[in-house]
Amino acid sequence: MATPFLKELRAQIYDEYRSVRAFVRVAQPKDDEASAQSYLARVLAGKKPPPLAKLAGWADALHLTGAARVEFLDKCALCHLPPEVQGRFFAIYERFQTHEARLTRLERRLQ
Repeated sequence: MATPFLKELRAQIYDEYRSVRAFVRVAQPKDDEASAQSYLARVLAGKKPPPLAKLAGWADALHLTGAARVEFLDKCALCHLPPEVQGRFFAIYERFQTHEARLTRLERRLQ
């Protein structure tokens, strides 16, 4: 099952590259294009977890830096959890981010 994160990832890939094939060419230039494209399609469909060894290349291809890169890597790691608990952990992560943003805004006001 494709999570909201995977749907967001799909949108990012298509916004930036217009196709999975074009993304794979940039993100995984040394890999067999057909198999990398096939695997990524299964990832985006929620049938396979993102390959941890390839995530740095994916983040680079999506031009992610700083907090956005950390969030991307965290959410990819959450995709490796069993489906029975994955939804709960994504919800916990989203709540954490909300509270962290609120805390940051509060700290700025107090300075």
